[in-house]
Amino acid sequence: MRMLLTLWKRGIFRRLLSTFLVVLLPICLLGINFINLGMRAVKKEISNSIQSQIDFYFENFEKEMDRIRLLQSDLINDVNLNKMANLPETMNLYDKASAILSLQQRLLAIKNSSAYIKDVIVLLPASDDENKITASYGLSKITSNDKELLDHIPDKSHNYFSFWENRLFLSFLSPLEYSNNTHSSSFIIAVELNEKEIRTALNQFNNYKDSGAVLMNPDHHYFLTTDDNPMVEISLKKYLGERKEEEKAGHALLKIKGTAYQVFYAGSTHSSLVLATYIPEKFIFEPLKGYSNWLWVFTAISLVIILLFSYSTYKYIHKPMLKLVSSFKKVENGDLNVRIEHHHEDEFRYLFKRFNVMVENTKALIDQVYKQKILAQRAELKQLQSQINPHFLYNSYFTLYSMLEDEDYDNSKRFVKQIGGYFQYMTRNASDEVSLAAEVAHARIYAEIQARRFRNRMRLEFEELPPGYENIIVPRLIIQPLIENAFEHGLENKSADGIVKVRFIAMNRFLVIVVEDNGCGMSESDLNLLAGKISGDADMIEITGMMNIHQRVRMKFGPLSGVGVDRGIDGGLTVKIHIDMEREKPIDA
Repeated sequence: MRMLLTLWKRGIFRRLLSTFLVVLLPICLLGINFINLGMRAVKKEISNSIQSQIDFYFENFEKEMDRIRLLQSDLINDVNLNKMANLPETMNLYDKASAILSLQQRLLAIKNSSAYIKDVIVLLPASDDENKITASYGLSKITSNDKELLDHIPDKSHNYFSFWENRLFLSFLSPLEYSNNTHSSSFIIAVELNEKEIRTALNQFNNYKDSGAVLMNPDHHYFLTTDDNPMVEISLKKYLGERKEEEKAGHALLKIKGTAYQVFYAGSTHSSLVLATYIPEKFIFEPLKGYSNWLWVFTAISLVIILLFSYSTYKYIHKPMLKLVSSFKKVENGDLNVRIEHHHEDEFRYLFKRFNVMVENTKALIDQVYKQKILAQRAELKQLQSQINPHFLYNSYFTLYSMLEDEDYDNSKRFVKQIGGYFQYMTRNASDEVSLAAEVAHARIYAEIQARRFRNRMRLEFEELPPGYENIIVPRLIIQPLIENAFEHGLENKSADGIVKVRFIAMNRFLVIVVEDNGCGMSESDLNLLAGKISGDADMIEITGMMNIHQRVRMKFGPLSGVGVDRGIDGGLTVKIHIDMEREKPIDA
């Protein structure tokens, strides 16, 4: 499970899927955004179209009212009207009849000039007979209803429209001043508007199911509607009553009993009269359902594509890759019996076949070559140890005898302890590999023993191992033989002032162990010959101690590691062991 988690965090599947999502998601989001922008643009166009219809109709309606009001105002200067209102006593019966007929014809002409006019009424309250002349019925007496109408004549603060018993009038016109409840005017002119014609005109806005249009004045509770819907009327009265002073035109969403209505309205520039239309939102934007459905289809298809791509990538790429990585892990842990199969004809089948062949070849190589070389190297090491130990033991005893003869007991005890540590290390067969710190400690003991033996003609310079390299695993006995070679061969002809130096150099990826002497060295040809033998094929030449070290270091740390020789600064021989740190394996804690 942990390996799966690691592969998800670092694997190709995560990167491939992330790349696919990075590419696809912006496209999906742009598509969704374009569809939403299109829907919003269509909604805006529909709303603007309806609002334009409202504004256009109401503008023409007010222009028509302006024209009617102008005719109404011109009637004030009518000669016959003024004679009948102000000088009735100067007129005989014939003149009165002629004046009434002429005035009725003019009123009828005004009425017939617009379909919005229901009747044109002239009231003569100051006359003796309290007469009334209308375009429809001619001369008649002022009734009680007419007197109520006179009582509802608005004051000067009101303009344009007047309202009485839910009837709509153009503002009453009188040629003289009047005050509250006392009418001093000689006549009153009123134009009653035809609500039926207005309602018919408003029906042009009923283009949607359950829609309607209203002409209303919230202040005077006047409400003319094309659809009898009390709940809508009440809500519209409240809403438009609140909006009348804020905005003359606009639209908004109004929810009534759980149903959302789009309300479009326009207010009069001359009065508080408002024209509005209300349309259920679900019907006005019904053409957009296709866009909405396609949006969901587009989103669903995008999700399906993402899921299919993820599944196919997991099945045909990630799963085989996971199997291959898992098999490599097993091989790394030493399991060479692993085999993997693949049943699809693709690149992974070839990879799996080559992996199986590789494992078989590796197993055969280990069985036939590597193990044999290890055994040969171990045998060579054992033979080398058997050659070195007796000779070294004899010399050590003679040195100890000399120290005891000189009664140097302190150094004798230390010398004996060093010899014990040396042979303990040499005879320990538990492992062919040790830590570098243990190998350096053994080499130091050997070098100090030899330095005591040759103290009259040489000295030892042994540097400390740099920190951080103590736990590197190295083959046993790779430093001590080089020090032995320096003492026995490099300083063989040196009678005085001999020096053996052991140094450690850390450079980039390599740790270099240097063993150097200032002996007579080697000729150029002998030096080249030795270098060639060290770097040559170990199976084709006789294995010596230095070659043995070179082969074991290379087997442990790779082809970039090994032993090299060069002429020393002081004329002797310099031997360097290169250890490739990228191939090192620290000892487990």
